[in-house]
Amino acid sequence: MLSVATNGLDPDSCIFEVYILERYPEGAEPKMEWVHAQDPTEEKWRLILSQDLDNIAEEQNGMKSRGFAGPRPSPLQEIRIIHFHRMLAEYMGTGTPVPI
Repeated sequence: MLSVATNGLDPDSCIFEVYILERYPEGAEPKMEWVHAQDPTEEKWRLILSQDLDNIAEEQNGMKSRGFAGPRPSPLQEIRIIHFHRMLAEYMGTGTPVPI
């Protein structure tokens, strides 16, 4: 799972968290540890994660554009996320999310 969050009020940095869920037999669970990586290489983070990390700088530059109205999920690739937010809003009684 990936999670990207702002880093306080610094628009030129973010916190990028990655976690992987796996099942282990009871008693065979490995010790969990946080790894803080300053050098996201393919060797350390596999191809997909290193590509995502390489794109972050360009994404942040795009967010500084006057034409950037805010983040929007992809209507094709992220349809499950859109559906989740609609169902959550309905459940919470907050109304349907308004598109940007």
